[in-house]
Amino acid sequence: MLAKKFKQLTGSIDFDLDKPAQAKAEINIALASIDAGSDEANGALADTLWFDTKTYPTARFVTTSLVPVGNHQFNVTGAMTIKGQTHRIETIATFHQEERIGVFEGKFTLQRADFAIGTGMWADFGTVANEVQIKFRLVVHAATRQK
Repeated sequence: MLAKKFKQLTGSIDFDLDKPAQAKAEINIALASIDAGSDEANGALADTLWFDTKTYPTARFVTTSLVPVGNHQFNVTGAMTIKGQTHRIETIATFHQEERIGVFEGKFTLQRADFAIGTGMWADFGTVANEVQIKFRLVVHAATRQK
């Protein structure tokens, strides 16, 4: 299986370990920044049958809740929007902190048909599975708050 990754992400995370219920995050992913291992594969994934990056350049995830479940883990729920389709995503994320750097890691399964990813001749799940496992690792730097 070929691992794919996105090279360009932007966003904001407002997270206080002492007040996790107040956490908010928004992550924007430049879909054209995908690295699937070759220029040919990258071009095909940008086309209308897959991500259609000219029409839908960005995927977006916005949290709706973050609940501690113990052992530095949090149940994260949010809305994922890809190609104009928005669906609820829920996952467990682990948080590690070292001085002023925090790292969120986790994974979830996305149903590509829910987002019209891989249409036309690629819609057959026998060729490309409907379930796509997404792994994430977000490194965040603590901001200095002004009083």
